[in-house]
Amino acid sequence: MPDLAINNILKTEITLIQKMIQEYGHRQLLKKNQYFCRANSPNSLIAYVVKGGLKYCCYDYKGKEQVLSFAFDGELIGSYLAWQTGNRSLYDIQAIEASELFCINIKELSALLTISDFKISATRFVEVIAFEILRKTVSMRCQSPEQCYLQLLSRVPDILERTTLRNVASYLGITPEALSRMRTRMLKDD
Repeated sequence: MPDLAINNILKTEITLIQKMIQEYGHRQLLKKNQYFCRANSPNSLIAYVVKGGLKYCCYDYKGKEQVLSFAFDGELIGSYLAWQTGNRSLYDIQAIEASELFCINIKELSALLTISDFKISATRFVEVIAFEILRKTVSMRCQSPEQCYLQLLSRVPDILERTTLRNVASYLGITPEALSRMRTRMLKDD
């Protein structure tokens, strides 16, 4: 999951979903800056990131890009709430580096999950994702940018080799200059 600390109860289910996507889905290669999903467009695909990195982003009222989340190797991506509500995606999902994905339509995956030995509903899956998004939102609003940056580094130590300083700063809700100062200060403190 992108940026989401999925609880242990779902880890087995997530592993099953990843295996099913690889077995029954189709391979898709994205070049850097290519989109997996566009805001305001219908999208019924879920994908397993085999290798690479993507960002979830949207544009604010000033037209400035806001990075909401990142997804890397071994994580699932998609416009989760759009599947559940039948609406269009709220955000873009764009490759920040060359990426290899396995994709499947959510309805196909749901049917496969229904007939599998390990039962999990697509609704349950989306409910857990929605809860984790809420948990992440609260965390991002209540923790300092430095705490959020340290969490990101623990998850993706080479983040600044995989994406731009501007993307990371946007994710943290600060300017690239503020991120540079924060990184310098953190290095001095070590």
